[in-house]
This record gives sequence, structure tokens and C-alpha cells, in this order.
Amino acid sequence: MENIIEVRNLDKSYGKTQVLFNLSLDVRRGECLGIVGGNGAGKTTLLECIEGIRDWQKGDILIGGMTIENDSRKIRKILGVQLQSSSLPDEMKVKEAVELFSAEHGAGFDDRLYDELDVRQLREKQYGKLSTGQKRRLHLLLAILHDPEIIILDEPTAGLDVNSRQLLYAKIDELKKEGKTILLTSHDMFEVENLCDRVLFIEKGRIGRELSEESLAEGDRHIVAVSSEKNSLVGADLIYSAFKEEIDGELFFECGSINLCLRELLERLEAEDDRITNIYIKKKTVEEELTKLMRGDGHENS
Repeated sequence: MENIIEVRNLDKSYGKTQVLFNLSLDVRRGECLGIVGGNGAGKTTLLECIEGIRDWQKGDILIGGMTIENDSRKIRKILGVQLQSSSLPDEMKVKEAVELFSAEHGAGFDDRLYDELDVRQLREKQYGKLSTGQKRRLHLLLAILHDPEIIILDEPTAGLDVNSRQLLYAKIDELKKEGKTILLTSHDMFEVENLCDRVLFIEKGRIGRELSEESLAEGDRHIVAVSSEKNSLVGADLIYSAFKEEIDGELFFECGSINLCLRELLERLEAEDDRITNIYIKKKTVEEELTKLMRGDGHENS
């Protein structure tokens, strides 16, 4: 699949404090890529570099084959960025914000967006009097009103109630079906699992672990803990079961398809004339895996 964003060997510092270290990543055309990490990991700084509002010391960023230094106007036409909460004047009316952004992008406004994001009744309301959910819906509307190819969403549903969250989920899902490329950060692991095609974990300015489209598509994974009379599974060359660790004679395996995993383990035990003395199976969701990474457990350095 073609890459629409390419980041190569990016270094970014604020004064003497370096926040991004030789960071590289690709965003594929039409995918929703999630970027997760703890506070201060470098997520927002990375997005701001891609958006062109932060300079960096070393490295290159290509967006649609173009560079921010030489093609910033063209890039703005294909890039939609969700605003943060304090980005508009409190006294500005919703309809004035829409008119301003439409004029800035030289784009006609599709009036249906008002209804799709439940904003129509807010047109005469001042920005400072909007609730958090109303602001978030307006931010998304302003990000997509010029029909960009790439949409950047930084914590799009933080602090929202269930109804506002579901409305934004539905719109983001619709944008995915339209083939838009979405770059999303979030601390909500359920959100990341259900919206993203692929997830990158950032820790201390570096890319750590990636959860692939296949891993996310599998949804639930399983941990199988098994002990046997002869302990014949130690060092076994298995296809569907990844050995994780041994604790007090009990072997822990991780697998996707529990049926294939159990069949493989049982066939290996039978071949070795070995018998199970104890077995335990636990579902392991992608959400749990992401939460574990966010806590700093089980991190794998790139």
C-alpha cells in the first residue's frame, strides 16, 4: 500500500531538552493509524511537526510526496487538523468559524456536515459558550469541511459524554469508509482498538512497539498456561503458539486462534507421550495489551 506520510530520522528539541529521537514512521494511504503513549512521550510534538507548526532539527517529512518547506500551501489543501479547545476566540460564533475556515481553504461548505455532527442548532452560539462535546464536534467539522485526504485527530473524544463520543465515532468510521487517511492519538484504548487499523506506541520520543492490522483484526488473543508430567513443551518449535515464559514449571503461551493453539499443544504432548497436569486459558484483548504498554509493562525497544 502506498505511503501518504513518511517521517524519516526526525529529531526535535526544545532548547536543551530533546523530545523526538531519530523517529521514523510511515502512514499508508487510506488507513487509520493510532499513536499512543504516556504523557510527555512526544505524540503531540510529532503531530505538530507533521502539521507544519513545529520546526525540527534533523530529519525529513513527506506528505503526499511533498515537503512542508517547499509545498506548504498544497499540503494545507490535503490536510485537515482538529483544533484544540482554546484555538478559537470565545466571542466567535460557530457560523463565523465555519465561514472563516471555508474562506481560508477556498472550499465550498457542505451544509450536511451541520446535521451529521449535530452542530446546526449551534450556528448562532459563541464558541466560549459551547460545552466540551459541542466544541469537539465543531473542531471535527472545521477539520474536514474542505474534504481533505488526510485528517489528524489529537484526542478527539477526550472528556466527552457517551452520546457525543458515539456521534464522533460514527463520523470517523464514515471517513474511513470514504478512504480518508486518519492519524489519531488517544488515551482511550477501547477507542484505539476499535477505530484504528494499526497502532504505534511511542515512549520517550522513540517508536517502541507496533500492533499490526492483523493483530487488531484478530481482536481477542489468548494466554494458555499449561503444565505436564514430562514438561515436554519446553523448547518446542510451535507454529500457532508463542512461548512467553516459564513460572514454577508452568509454561505460558500466547496465541490468536485458541482452537489451533490447543490442537497444536495436544498433538505435541501426544507425540511425546506426555500428559497435561494443569491447563488454564485466559482471553487477552488488544485493549489490555495497549493498556499494558501505556503503563510501561512489557515494552519492546525498536
